[in-house]
Amino acid sequence: DQTKLLRSVDEGATWTEIAEAPEKIQSIYLDRDESILYFATCQLDGDDQSFIVYSVDLSDEEMPVSEVVVHDAHAVIYFLELYMLLGSLYVLTMETHSGIARLYKISQGLCQLKEDLNNVYPRTMPVVDNNGNVYFLGSETDSDPVTLYVYYPASKDLDLLKEIIPQGSVPYRALHYDGANELHFVIRYDNENHFFTYDIN
Repeated sequence: DQTKLLRSVDEGATWTEIAEAPEKIQSIYLDRDESILYFATCQLDGDDQSFIVYSVDLSDEEMPVSEVVVHDAHAVIYFLELYMLLGSLYVLTMETHSGIARLYKISQGLCQLKEDLNNVYPRTMPVVDNNGNVYFLGSETDSDPVTLYVYYPASKDLDLLKEIIPQGSVPYRALHYDGANELHFVIRYDNENHFFTYDIN
């Protein structure tokens, strides 16, 4: 059930329900420093054109759930991902099949549109390097090129770094940052999983 948030303290032997959301939970982000778990809900590809972000205070034994923000995107959402950037919570979405990717910043109960990333089709959870730059893999369909993108928040520039392969499918959590200078990711094509490394320097 994608509407329920569960917790296990015994390696999955038993589970306790923390929260039940009104829509499917599409993304989760754990802020380890602040002991806060964020999750976002929306009905992907449906008529509900809004997303809601909630927080769970893990430092409280009761683990209270609070509503952080409700945002009406005014467009059908096909992809949604939460992540933290320089101490602020962000939401990356793809809205409508026209390839409109949007980056929102969540602050003080408000959802602020930071950037329209037109003609970009996010396919992976983004990763953030030590300088705060955001990387993700994009591809419109499994028959289209898989491309590595980087977004620079300071200048608001979006760059196409490299077309990796002419076509292939991308696992949702395919992208990994080693904390120094390399990205690692997996792309599936020719019925096999292929491992790639990219030097961001």
